Amino acid sequence: MTQSKGTIFIMDDDLALQTVLEYALRNVGYNVVLARDGQEGLKMLETLTPNLVISDIMMP
Repeated sequence: MTQSKGTIFIMDDDLALQTVLEYALRNVGYNVVLARDGQEGLKMLETLTPNLVISDIMMP
């Protein structure tokens, strides 16, 4: 089993972009966590400690 390079949290309302980023990042060894919107993302960050957060700045 390969060890994860870290956890990347993607918070974006664009499902297609989430899918592409998740696929690419998982293929190079990252654990990926997704949130569909800012409200869901902020709630998840109460318990999640990712190494990196990728967020869409244009979300409603």
